[in-house]
Amino acid sequence: MMGMADYTSKFQVQFSMSDVFASCKEAVKNLDKTQIDSVNEIMHTITLSTGKTLFSWGEILTITILQLNENTSE
Repeated sequence: MMGMADYTSKFQVQFSMSDVFASCKEAVKNLDKTQIDSVNEIMHTITLSTGKTLFSWGEILTITILQLNENTSE
């Protein structure tokens, strides 16, 4: 039986939140077999999904950009 999983990964970059968010929006457009479900400009989130395959029911991914200080984002 297949189960549900929840994974979180965090990392910091030395760029402003607006630069990171803009770069992420552009980058996800180029991912194969992934579609953008929603973009929230206020909360700085991007929700993506993948379709079903022979080995998966698909995935839902949420990217959230947080500003830690003026030039650091997570």
